[in-house]
Amino acid sequence: MVQSFHQDLECFEIIFNKAKYNALAKEQQAILKYSCEAWSADMSWKLQKRYPEDLVKIEKAGVKVYETPKSVLEAQLAAWDRLLPRLSKENAFFGKVIESQKAWAKTVAGFMGQFESPRELAANHYFGLKKVG
Repeated sequence: MVQSFHQDLECFEIIFNKAKYNALAKEQQAILKYSCEAWSADMSWKLQKRYPEDLVKIEKAGVKVYETPKSVLEAQLAAWDRLLPRLSKENAFFGKVIESQKAWAKTVAGFMGQFESPRELAANHYFGLKKVG
């Protein structure tokens, strides 16, 4: 099943030992910072090519790909709404991160929803976007 909430965002992450990182010279820290940014961007570009190619391969191999039903998406949201308060209460840092993400999303997602054109409209117009399911 495709188009589930976990698929909206994939990120690339490299974790460093903070004490060791802080002990590096500023130039070395900059090298790490910019090489990680470049690597992350590189992986993002590659996934834009790989994912569609991989989808064609698995479909040719007989895998049936379906759009996640709205009822499943709604159940995912309801489950998350039940879990979030407990997890935030049990772990203050988790709660702080969630609130930060919500504040960011309120600004960014709201702007994108209001000012970005519907991507599927142009994709259908120019490329005959294939609907899954």
